[in-house]
Formats: sequence, structure tokens, C-alpha cells
Amino acid sequence: MLELEIVCNEGFVLIRADQLASVTADDLRKFGMSREQLQKLFAEGARLMQGKTAADRVRPCAAQTMDGTWKVGLVRYSAVTDPPLDSSAKGKA
Repeated sequence: MLELEIVCNEGFVLIRADQLASVTADDLRKFGMSREQLQKLFAEGARLMQGKTAADRVRPCAAQTMDGTWKVGLVRYSAVTDPPLDSSAKGKA
């Protein structure tokens, strides 16, 4: 299942695709984006993840640039240093 890590003023937030419908207006305000923008970021993350497997140890991460636009890139992670994101105990929005 696709997950997107968002870097925002609240810190790092991990959202799974099945949690998109439960993201509230307050959550979006904290993230500093609209629901449409969040959906676009997920779509970009899905595009970047095409052809990737769990063995690649990458996930999409969205961050806002200095000019206010959002960019999605793939970031590497380690199962040793980041176990909650590598196991079935996934984070919530």
C-alpha cells in the first residue's frame, strides 16, 4: 500500500493511501495544503514508486520548497533505524 511521508511544521507525518478519506480539514491546515494538493502529491508518489519493491527501501516524501510549491521525491530508509515504517505497525495521520 502506498504511503507518503509529509514534512510539515508539525514534523514528519506518514499517511497511507487508505487513510486519505479520514484526513480532516484541520489536518490539512496543519500540513499547509489543500485536499486536492494532497491527492496530487499521492499521485506523484505513486508514479515515482512504479517499479520499486520493498527491497529498494525507498518511500515518497513531500516537502514544501521556499517558494511554497510542494515537491515529492524518493527517500531511502533503513529497516534498522526506521522499523515502524518498515513493519506492519504503520503510522497514522
